[in-house]
Amino acid sequence: MDTAQRLRYAVSHNKLPTVKLILEKQPELLVNTNISNGWSNLHYAAYHGHYQICVYLVNLGHDRDEISRNHHNDTAMHLAASQNQEQTLHYLAQHYSRAIDWLNADHHTPLMLAVICGHDPCVAILLDFGADIDRGDAFNTRPIHVAAARGHVKIIRTLVDRGADTVTLNDKGWSPLDYSSTFQVRGYLNTLVKELRRPPALTIAGLGNFGPSTPIQTTFDE
Repeated sequence: MDTAQRLRYAVSHNKLPTVKLILEKQPELLVNTNISNGWSNLHYAAYHGHYQICVYLVNLGHDRDEISRNHHNDTAMHLAASQNQEQTLHYLAQHYSRAIDWLNADHHTPLMLAVICGHDPCVAILLDFGADIDRGDAFNTRPIHVAAARGHVKIIRTLVDRGADTVTLNDKGWSPLDYSSTFQVRGYLNTLVKELRRPPALTIAGLGNFGPSTPIQTTFDE
């Protein structure tokens, strides 16, 4: 096993002291791209959720000038999101926010991958850092479509609460409701959409709020 392979092994198996030792002697191996799949050291650390190694690599300048992408055009954020590596994803999103909406070869953003895999915490993290909630794939199928199709009700709620477009059709002519995996999911999403469309309660000074279910007295006692 050559030095590049040993470093890759150390990153993948969370052996930070070994990573430090190798990079102190051979700093040119900081990125250390694997020619077979295009994965950099940061890709491996992000995929496995080795937070401390990610911090060390970033502090040394990994991806400072150019964001590394593998042969599938995934960034380290794509991999962290796909594996529900919350702490690592938060750190990467904080440092590489410019790449938060980058697309991989499947035309998926990190947010879309988090939705596909059902990782609600990662969805929330990416949205907190400004990910485009309605960035769709090649057919304009958006994260809300995918959440409905896969029955990820927590993610559906998160996306709706954060303002996802629940109405616009994708390029195939399907709405998020049409993508619902079951009647139960469709009913849940439909309820959330109706709540969004419900008019706000009418407020009359001194009398409180009158919502749709609030009876208004129309007669008066003598």
